[in-house]
Amino acid sequence: MSNLGTTQAQNDPRRQDIVLVAQNGAEVLLPERVLTGGELGGLLGFRRDSLDVAQNQLGLIALSLTTEFNRIHQLGVDLDGVMGQAFFNVPAPHIMPSSGVVVGIDPAQVSQLTASDYQLSFDGTNYTIANRNTGESLSSAGPAFTFQGLTVDVTGATLAAGETALIQPTRFASRDLALAISDPRKVAAGNPVSVAAPVSNAGSGKLDNIVLLDRTGLADGPGAHFGEFRLQYAAAPANAFSVQVFDSGLNQWVAAPDLTIERYDQASGSYLPGGAYVPASIDSSGVQFRISHTDGWSFEMKASGAVAGGDVFNFAPTEVGIADNRNAVRLGALQTEKVMLGANGGVGTATFQSAYSQMVSAIGNKTREVQVGEQTQTSLLRQATDQRDALSGVNLDEEAANLIRYQQAYQASAQVMSIAQRLFDEVLGIAR
Repeated sequence: MSNLGTTQAQNDPRRQDIVLVAQNGAEVLLPERVLTGGELGGLLGFRRDSLDVAQNQLGLIALSLTTEFNRIHQLGVDLDGVMGQAFFNVPAPHIMPSSGVVVGIDPAQVSQLTASDYQLSFDGTNYTIANRNTGESLSSAGPAFTFQGLTVDVTGATLAAGETALIQPTRFASRDLALAISDPRKVAAGNPVSVAAPVSNAGSGKLDNIVLLDRTGLADGPGAHFGEFRLQYAAAPANAFSVQVFDSGLNQWVAAPDLTIERYDQASGSYLPGGAYVPASIDSSGVQFRISHTDGWSFEMKASGAVAGGDVFNFAPTEVGIADNRNAVRLGALQTEKVMLGANGGVGTATFQSAYSQMVSAIGNKTREVQVGEQTQTSLLRQATDQRDALSGVNLDEEAANLIRYQQAYQASAQVMSIAQRLFDEVLGIAR
């Protein structure tokens, strides 16, 4: 005779699997797909189809929020003029067993993150990543590769041939979410780039909406992120901005060899070299420009208005301690930006709120599905019970009617006996 029991899951020590325990103690793992009915099947189905899915989806939101918030926060400056640091401790993906495998989040691909778990397999030569939710094989390269917003490095992996590791990027992210800073002065609310237009400018043009894109190569120290430079506008025939730096040796402004300016082209959806700007042909929305340095840092800005020939715009690091909330506004705007669920390498299609709404909707639909299933099963049970009772059950109304009929028959029989007794007595009386 065998008994049901539980055992620790192969790749997840926090999880229990169902086994069939023989009399000699041998255990045979029972796949969940064969346990579909009864209370046990219901509990396993809830864990597999509802609890695990909800945990992964909630973790996906937490992981996307912390990664994207950190990215923007690190592009700002704090009250002391220092470049921002990570605002949150990004929860690390869980790998079981770890076996030297290193898994991280790619900040540049946060929109590609999914709520799936993955299985890393090693055949003795190659490593293969497979999506456990869909069964799709994603990669067989190594020793380091990137997929769906994750980076995996198996350089120091110790998996033996035939062994696997379970990767859960989002399962515990909401639980492990924590702040990385506690000093309010470290909140990078300011923008490190400031621009000023001299009163000597003849035109009414302006530069605004400055957004730092990449901080590579920028110094972290207070107010020393980059040197001063300027944009100068040349009228016809050039009709363009140029980037200049001040040469102290020549005591004049010269072309900046390390800085380039690019203009955003609406038709192609990309940046093109040069600072072309013709005020007469520009609508009120202005023109987007990007300035990049050979060290790697870059920022965007928008030019608008009637710029006159010879007008200049001076750029410098934001003054330390000045009231500047431009990066804080940018952080607040994350709530309406589509930074999640960018399928197949595309841009994000969902905000944090819409992703959360989808999760709540899915849970609500699943709850309603279970409720309808319960009602259906209850109705089927009642019908089966009625059919059984119709054949072998006791009908109380019928038994009550029979009892009355039997009582009346008994009373009638008693009356017959009474009359017979009286007739017998009368006969005896005549004989006397």
